[in-house]
Amino acid sequence: MKNEELLEEIESRSESEDAAVEEEKIRFLIARIRQQSYAFPAQGVREIVTDAPIHRIPFVPPYIRGLIDHRGEPHTVFDLDILFEKQVLDADTYLICDLDGDRIAFLISDIIEIISLPKSGIHALGDGEDQGGFFAGALGMEEEEIPIINIPSLIRKLSDDLRR
Repeated sequence: MKNEELLEEIESRSESEDAAVEEEKIRFLIARIRQQSYAFPAQGVREIVTDAPIHRIPFVPPYIRGLIDHRGEPHTVFDLDILFEKQVLDADTYLICDLDGDRIAFLISDIIEIISLPKSGIHALGDGEDQGGFFAGALGMEEEEIPIINIPSLIRKLSDDLRR
C-alpha cells in the first residue's frame, strides 16, 4: 500500500470509530415486575417511592389500582402485571413519572439498575411479543431480552378505556 492509501485507511477508521463513540445513548431504568424485567425510558421517571397507600377509585379499568398522593399531587397507579399477566401485583414500590402533565405511578417489585445504551442496542420485538403496542422495542441484554415500556401507548389505552 502507498502512503496515501494508508493515510486514507487510517482516516476512514478514525471517522468510523468517532461515529461509534458519538452515537446517541439513551438511559433506561430497569425494573422488575414479579420475575420479568422491563425497561422504562429514564427521561420520564422522576422518583422511586415506597409505602404510599393507594386510594381506590371507582369505574376505572382493573389495571388502574387507584391514586397515590405524592407531594400533594395525585398520581394514577398502573399495575402492569394485571395488564400483561392478569394478576394483581402485591408490591409497594412505585416509579413516579410525569409526562406532559400526566402524573403516573407504575407499581413495581424492584429496581434492578439504570443503564445507558446506544440507540443501536434497541431492537424491535418479534411478532406476537408486543402485547397491544405497549412495548417500544427491547434491549438485548446478556442474560435476557428486556421489553421497553411504551408509556404514551399505556396512557392512550387508559384514555380509550375510560371513554367506553
